[in-house]
Amino acid sequence: MKRSGERTSFFLVLMKWYCILHVFISLFCDAQAIAPASWYPHQVRSVVHDWYVPLFKDPFMSTPTPWFQSLIWAEMTVQSAYIIAGIYAFSTHKNWIRMPSILYGVHVATTMLPIFGEIFFGKNRLLTWGDKAQIAALYSPYFFIPLYLVYFMIQHERPFPHAKKA
Repeated sequence: MKRSGERTSFFLVLMKWYCILHVFISLFCDAQAIAPASWYPHQVRSVVHDWYVPLFKDPFMSTPTPWFQSLIWAEMTVQSAYIIAGIYAFSTHKNWIRMPSILYGVHVATTMLPIFGEIFFGKNRLLTWGDKAQIAALYSPYFFIPLYLVYFMIQHERPFPHAKKA
C-alpha cells in the first residue's frame, strides 16, 4: 500500500501532465469549435472531424452550439491561463498554485454539468445509451480530475510541503 506522501507526489505529477496534455487538446481539438477552419492545417482538422467525431459520435464537436462554444471560449481564456500557470507551478513546486487550483477545479467541474446533462438528456436521438456512455467517459476526466484537485488543495495548505517559501 502506498503511503500518503507517495499518493500526493503521484497526484502532483499527474497534474503536471494533465496540464501539458490539456494545452494540446485545447489548442488543436477544442478550439476548432470556435476558430475559423483556415487556422488549422487540413491534417489537424481531419483528426477531429474525420476521425474523432465519427468514431466517438461527439455531438458537441460535430455541430458546436452557441452554449458549447461559450464554454470553449471560457476554456481558451480562463482555463488556459490556469493551465499555463499550472505547468510552471507543478513543474517547479510552487505552493501559490493552491488557490488558483481551487478556482480552476470548481470552474471546470461546474462547466461539465451542462455537458453531461446534454449527453444524457439532450434531444440527440441518434445516440444510443452506449454512445452516450462512451462520450461521457471521454469527457469525465475533465470533471473528476478538477474535482479531485479541489479536494486535494483544500486538504493541503501547502501542496509542496518541502518547497521553499517565497
